[in-house]
Amino acid sequence: MKKRFAFVFGLASLAGPLPAPGSGPFAAHAEPQESASLPLSEVTLYSSGVGYFERAGQVEGQAEVDLRFKVDNINDLLKSMVVQDFDGGTVSTVTYGSRDPLTKTLKSFGIDLTANPTRGDLLNQIRGERIEIATPKPITGVILGVEKKKEPVKVQVVEIEALNVLTDDGLRSFPMSQVQRVKLLNDDLNAELRQALAVLATGHDTQKKTVAIRFDGEGKRKVSVAYIMETPIWKTSYRLVLGDDAKPFLQGWAIVENTTDDDWANVRLGLVSGRPISFVMDMYQPLYVPRPVVVPELYASLRPQVYGEAMDGDKAAKQEKAAAREPSRARAAGGGLGGGGAGLGGGLEGVMGRAVSPAPRQQLSLQEGVSSAADAIAIGELFQYVIHAPLTLERQKSAMLPIVSEEVEGDKVSIYNPAVQPKYALNGFRLKNSTSLHLMQGPITVFDAGSYAGDARIEDLAPGQDRLLSYAM
Repeated sequence: MKKRFAFVFGLASLAGPLPAPGSGPFAAHAEPQESASLPLSEVTLYSSGVGYFERAGQVEGQAEVDLRFKVDNINDLLKSMVVQDFDGGTVSTVTYGSRDPLTKTLKSFGIDLTANPTRGDLLNQIRGERIEIATPKPITGVILGVEKKKEPVKVQVVEIEALNVLTDDGLRSFPMSQVQRVKLLNDDLNAELRQALAVLATGHDTQKKTVAIRFDGEGKRKVSVAYIMETPIWKTSYRLVLGDDAKPFLQGWAIVENTTDDDWANVRLGLVSGRPISFVMDMYQPLYVPRPVVVPELYASLRPQVYGEAMDGDKAAKQEKAAAREPSRARAAGGGLGGGGAGLGGGLEGVMGRAVSPAPRQQLSLQEGVSSAADAIAIGELFQYVIHAPLTLERQKSAMLPIVSEEVEGDKVSIYNPAVQPKYALNGFRLKNSTSLHLMQGPITVFDAGSYAGDARIEDLAPGQDRLLSYAM
């Protein structure tokens, strides 16, 4: 199936008909033989608010791939996109729709549709063009213009529009209410009107743009497209089980969110605990450099001069008039005032009751039924969790994935800080990261003797480091 969508879209802002296939600046490239699809194959999420996305697939011969992106993501795409055509192929062009305001694009056509013109307004714009109208009899002529007339209708006078046309039989006027059809006989102008309507239609979906990638080569080849886009940061939450007869056990979950417009079907998912520097630069908005306006020097003819005073005036009279115009001066004075204020305060004292000892509960074991679904690897200065199995996650949905399931080292402690609680110590735990994993910051739910004991929170914890946790009073 042949498609020229990318070139039609990319050249839609040009005034004039589209170039014929095989001509113009792209004459060296034949039409693509097919429109290929590149499904999402790999996703890597970072804790700095960006994600790496890779699409891979096969194309044959000359092919074109159309991808749809939100307008807000085009800047990241232009900054980071990497396109590869393997097995001897080449990447020809990457085209996308301009972000110039729609009104500016529409004004570039021979017929301006920006202000939602009426039929009379449209015909006024093409004065001098040959048209064929049906009234209902077909009449051919040249448009002189549309004028407004006042005509009596029953007991009142109304304003009507009349189309003035120069025909072979002379000048004729037709009320617009009797004109059933108007056909433009200028093929170029007719194409301009259709192009303007096509641009107007594309402006309805202002939230998305199409990016068309053209691949040139022979035979079947593997191609890929990779890019960086803004994504929610992936988060972690932990469960810590304490007991008198077993070593402390830590279970960690990664929370990922698919906020894209694509379903993740069997994608390789990676979670990176580093924070690469990432920024947004506006590369999509057309930039126009302001230029100075230089006006050519014009030498106008001298105006005749009129002199209102005699050459030998009374000097003393002039000085007296100048003194009368001198303004008088005045002085001003001011004062001040002041004030004061007062304050008040109060206090509040709490009362604690006696706790009732609960009945013994069965020990909680998180090892049963849940195991880590990720491998941990170091990538340069960063740390990455690679999920074992391909992930399937529909768009606008979230998932929890187990990434930590190991015994850890630590001891129960009492933490006293008068700035936090001047009367009682806090129940705490000295957690040592005895795993080989980098533990991301997040909340920890603590279970002690099979019961919920409280909540704590940790910052990023590298292997071998330890932290104090306080989870109850």
